[in-house]
Amino acid sequence: MIRKILYPTDFSQASESGITILTNLKDMGVEEVFVLHVIDLNKILGPVSGIDIPAVINDYERDTEKNLERFSEMIESKGMKVQTLQPRIGEPSAVICETVEETGVDMIVIPSQGKGFIAGILLGSVSEGVVKRSKKPVLVLKFQYPEGKRETTSIFETIAVGFDVSVRSEKMLNFVKFFAEKGN
Repeated sequence: MIRKILYPTDFSQASESGITILTNLKDMGVEEVFVLHVIDLNKILGPVSGIDIPAVINDYERDTEKNLERFSEMIESKGMKVQTLQPRIGEPSAVICETVEETGVDMIVIPSQGKGFIAGILLGSVSEGVVKRSKKPVLVLKFQYPEGKRETTSIFETIAVGFDVSVRSEKMLNFVKFFAEKGN
């Protein structure tokens, strides 16, 4: 049912921890992972003046490619086939959803580090934007680190589903059933 996934990463601790969950997805039939990083120029440059903007972007792109290679190697070490996509520039949630259409993946698996209610309102959330825009199922891997880094190997503790009796909700139930039967 789910063979190919898109794994967008910001190279955060949550993104690295999410790789452990990919093993569970492999056991459920996922065969291929597309790894993506979106460069959000608004966050990199912010309100700047008097700097060499092309040089800053070039340095960031070089670092991004190294990090993508590192993440791809970590995923491959879990025994999964990996397609490392070229870094893309733009608003992350929009670019992620565009990439879904281009790659033909079955689902997006996006790590998210809990920042709390106020930070989420003030800063916005890429994962929230992806959930709102995506035409494919989105699995948000929520991580919180109050005591530092924690490893997790279980994909689900609880599955919550919003259901509105629409055709899309019916399709979503098929994914929920799939995860309930195959996940642990």
